Amino acid sequence: TDFSKPIFSVIFTLSSHNPYAVPARYKGKFPIGTAKIHESIGYADFALMQYFASAKKQVWYKNTLFVLTADHTSSEGTGYYSNDVGRYAIPIVFFDPSNPKLKGIDSTIFQHSDIMPYVFKYIGFSSKFLNYGNDVNLKEGRFVINFSNGVYHFIYDDYYLLFNGVEVLGAFRWKDDRLLKHNIYGTKNDTIQKAETLLKACIQSFNSRVINNKLTP
Repeated sequence: TDFSKPIFSVIFTLSSHNPYAVPARYKGKFPIGTAKIHESIGYADFALMQYFASAKKQVWYKNTLFVLTADHTSSEGTGYYSNDVGRYAIPIVFFDPSNPKLKGIDSTIFQHSDIMPYVFKYIGFSSKFLNYGNDVNLKEGRFVINFSNGVYHFIYDDYYLLFNGVEVLGAFRWKDDRLLKHNIYGTKNDTIQKAETLLKACIQSFNSRVINNKLTP
């Protein structure tokens, strides 16, 4: 397929989402596994293989940065993957066929809104832009924020906060307390206070910009 340059394209799939539908011609071709999602994951993996087999034949393949990610983990997750932190512990993969140095695993806190600044830096884009993610070069004080079912979920370094827009509902050391059983909000902790302030600042800034139509740099 011919595209005008530069190319930016997004593909959103629902193969591994409830009801986990697999095309009829592929039924029985992938392991059923122990959960409803497993067969559809097999199909999704197969589909990705077919996609990249085709992409390799395109003239733009070696000049493309591919980004693969999910929105959340399976609703059938258990233990850590069933709570509000583990439910969003998903992989984000960057793949550039022309760059053999872009490899390895990095467990740095990263969120969907960090994708844009990362990509911009990678391709050498230097103009101003507005983004509520982390600075690419930031090593400490990184954060993750999302809003679900009326509650803000905020991770700041080793701490996880829940905020309903009025008050903090809880704070947890999510790396040590994987099942979020020990609410430590209310204890004297400078990092928790810093996290709460940053969360409220993000909310205030975003809401103000939306109300005043200023979602620009």
